Amino acid sequence: MQNWSNKQTTKRARTGKRKLVTQVIRDAREYSIGTASFHQAVGRILGLNVTDMKCLDVMTMRGVATPSQLAEHTGLSSGATTSMIDRLEKAGLSSDILIPKIGATRSWF
Repeated sequence: MQNWSNKQTTKRARTGKRKLVTQVIRDAREYSIGTASFHQAVGRILGLNVTDMKCLDVMTMRGVATPSQLAEHTGLSSGATTSMIDRLEKAGLSSDILIPKIGATRSWF
């Protein structure tokens, strides 16, 4: 009788774990969709696309960087990075600053 009870308990635990994993995956997807919608809405207000918004997140976390460093950290080509910087500058979120021995870099607001 004890052996049967242990099997039932183990089976219930596995079923509960599967339900929990399914719920966590569902909630993570809902969170991701909500985050993407938020970035799209803010991007529309600022005149930026979702990629620009995500790059701005990366750049804000990293601080001052050269355009080639930005391309490296964001995975964008140099041309795409230049276009993204231009859009951020137009939105008032980027500016050039001069740091001795490094040269011109970008700062993010």
